[in-house]
Amino acid sequence: MKYFTLLFAFLLSCSAVAFGQEEDVVKVKSNLVNIDVMVKDKKGKYVSDLKAEDFTIVENGVPQKIEFFDAPLMGNETKTAAPSTATAAAATTPPSSAPRNYVALVIDSQSTDITNLKQVREGTLKYIREQITENDIVALLSVTNGLRMLQPFTQDKAKLIAALENAGLNPSSKNFEQKDIAGNIELRREQLAGSTPATITSVAAGSEAAKRMIAERVLAQFIQLRTALSLQQSRPVLAALAAIAEGLRPIPGKKTLVLFSQGFVSPAVLDWQVQSTIDIANRANVAIYIIDSAGLRAGAPASGSLVPSSPLAGVSGITNQEQRIRAVGGETVFDNVRQEGQGREFDILYRISGDTGGRFFKGNNDISQGLERIDEEIHARYTLAYRSTNQNFDGTFRKVKIEVRRPDTQIVSRNGYYAIPPEEIMLLSPADKKLLTGFAAAQANPELP
Repeated sequence: MKYFTLLFAFLLSCSAVAFGQEEDVVKVKSNLVNIDVMVKDKKGKYVSDLKAEDFTIVENGVPQKIEFFDAPLMGNETKTAAPSTATAAAATTPPSSAPRNYVALVIDSQSTDITNLKQVREGTLKYIREQITENDIVALLSVTNGLRMLQPFTQDKAKLIAALENAGLNPSSKNFEQKDIAGNIELRREQLAGSTPATITSVAAGSEAAKRMIAERVLAQFIQLRTALSLQQSRPVLAALAAIAEGLRPIPGKKTLVLFSQGFVSPAVLDWQVQSTIDIANRANVAIYIIDSAGLRAGAPASGSLVPSSPLAGVSGITNQEQRIRAVGGETVFDNVRQEGQGREFDILYRISGDTGGRFFKGNNDISQGLERIDEEIHARYTLAYRSTNQNFDGTFRKVKIEVRRPDTQIVSRNGYYAIPPEEIMLLSPADKKLLTGFAAAQANPELP
């Protein structure tokens, strides 16, 4: 239900944008596949003078016909239809007054410490003052336990600046609690490592066994708290990202979401929601960029726990099948390997940004530099759209290969998408889908009362 609340709130904002420019909006059929593409030459510079006929698209080995083409903002400032016969999905050229670049700036107050909000605010103010052009329309949002609209989409710099300067962000960062829990877990592990299970043959041995049992129980409780806190941090952020992307889906143009976050660990139980968020963003053609709001971090001591070289490396070797499946203290072994080690809170940020065509920037206290690099990429993006020859939206992954008919160039784009039905708004978890399938089968059974 919280997802739908977030979605409804953001849809109101996006609807206001579309309504206010109803005459300017280019309507594109929702079952078109939209993909943003950047092209670089051999020197790494962006190429902005390509035409629709310079591109080819292949989906699962089958050539596709480009039905919509949008040139980069840094180059040709008009939209042109692809060289094809008129179709229901062909686009018309919009008036120059229509904004073509939608940017949602989102502050993750769930993970951003109050001490880092100042540099986020200053960097964003510089971006608004120096980078926003007449082609841009920007919104400001914040995520705590829900999605908060600081400023709906607008081209008015004064409104954006005032919203950012006057907004009480009320950070609800749970990083302190995470560090406290991590310290307690490490302490209990050290206590247990210093003792060995002993056969109870005396009162003293019984006392030591009881102490060890208590330490094990306390450790399990702290591990359970760690997982619960990770759920509290990640769930609202994932829901907010999905709501924003879904709200932007019917609006044409370049669409970008910039998340300021210090990172969080997403438990295995939310894997389906992570993938759903990515799928919703890809269907809406929203690129998600993430900037580490902590900036440049000091080095942290390595964990003394067993840390595989990759999140799942060695799991089968150090545990048996029953241990891998059964949750201990609220955490499965897969949750455990996500939590242990340095920089694990970045894993989810790399995945979300990389799988949606964006990037993750970290290690810089000047937030405005990250925003400038994002702005440069936004203005270098081509948008291509095609109607897939396979209209069976069965949820499977389809590999997309884009090539350009110009030598010594490099293509940067997503490598595919999951074929989600256009009318499906909220993507369900596998368990929910199984439940609904069973419910439909039960309804079809006339023998049931």
